[in-house]
Amino acid sequence: MNRPAWEDDKTVAEDLKNLEDGIQEGDGLRTMSSEQNGLDGTGISRQEARAREEDFISRLILKASETGAILNPVTSKECVIRKEEDSERWDSKRVVKDLMLKLDVLDRSLVKAMPLNQGVRIDAGSSGLFSGFKAQVSVVGQCLSPIEDFLKSDVSARKTPFSEVDRAVKAILDAKRDHHYVGIFSTTGFAGECLGNIPAGKGFSCALLEKGAGSEWTIHGGGSAEWRGAAGMFDFETRPEKVMRCAAALKSHPDLRLRGGHVQIERAKTELGFPADVFEEALAQIAGLSGEFVVRQFDGVKILQKSRF
Repeated sequence: MNRPAWEDDKTVAEDLKNLEDGIQEGDGLRTMSSEQNGLDGTGISRQEARAREEDFISRLILKASETGAILNPVTSKECVIRKEEDSERWDSKRVVKDLMLKLDVLDRSLVKAMPLNQGVRIDAGSSGLFSGFKAQVSVVGQCLSPIEDFLKSDVSARKTPFSEVDRAVKAILDAKRDHHYVGIFSTTGFAGECLGNIPAGKGFSCALLEKGAGSEWTIHGGGSAEWRGAAGMFDFETRPEKVMRCAAALKSHPDLRLRGGHVQIERAKTELGFPADVFEEALAQIAGLSGEFVVRQFDGVKILQKSRF
């Protein structure tokens, strides 16, 4: 198997231990503040980037366990997803260690705070009575962060360029699989050049993911017929989160800002763009629980109205 160009965990752990043995907490720290690094404060902290990585990986693994099977676009048959303990994970601890030495950034606490470009491969396939499990399709999630930036500063606003996306996808592909569903997640967002140039090719389909506000995740690409076989795997927002976000968006609709204001329900549904069942549940919550809003009907047109009192 072509393993991404990140070292095995045992070797990395030993190297990091050797590095840490010569470092005291906070000893030799060379990082700069966001102001010193010339950033305007619009970026995210290394701790937030690490948290986003962990969230991305855990949500993908959870989705795999909930989904159970995924379509093989080559055979048009469903493949059973392997259990979490059979998934393969990797990260860039060695890259972090090498950069720490290169930049003379010697602080043990950074190893725990840094994003690590974590990745996970979840296989799906079939099992024979005597042949055992045969992997046919892989679902792969790969995180990307500006590692060097986060070693130099506590905050980074650097967007992931296309070259890093392309390199990550090529490192992931394995010729032994019929197809790869690849989700690339950037903790800091993608450069504009990426969004119009999403990698595509034989044997894989790819989408780019970014973290939105609250529980929202934005997926770029994934419009091909092949990708639709795995689209649900990267729909990380849970139904309760979707309903909550929809309800918040509906309550803050511009036409409902003033007391007595109202909006046509069908128009609001179209504008907000949530699935119909999610919108209806959010509407029911708003109209049924808060007492601040009420659903009315005039000449066959339903509206949501904000209380006058």
